[in-house]
Amino acid sequence: MNRQSKLLRLFPPTLHDSIVEFWRHVAAIDADYIVFMARKSLRLYDLFTESGCPKSERVVLSDHVIDFAPERFVGKRVALIDDTLIL
Repeated sequence: MNRQSKLLRLFPPTLHDSIVEFWRHVAAIDADYIVFMARKSLRLYDLFTESGCPKSERVVLSDHVIDFAPERFVGKRVALIDDTLIL
C-alpha cells in the first residue's frame, strides 16, 4: 500500500475521491500566490502532496504572511483557500 492510500484510509471511503480531486484543483489554480487561511489546512496540503497528490507550482503560503508582508500581494493574483476542508 502506498503513502497516499495509507493517508486516505484515515478518512471515510466516501470522501477519498473528493479529497484527491480537491488537491488536484488546488494544484491547478492559476494565481501568483495560493494562501491557506488556516495553518491546519496548509499542513494537510503538505501531507497530501508529500504522499503523492498533485502539488502546485505556485507559491503556497499561510495566511500569516498577509499580516507581516501585505505589500507582497499588491498587483498579484491571490487564491485564498478556506479551511472548510478540515471542518
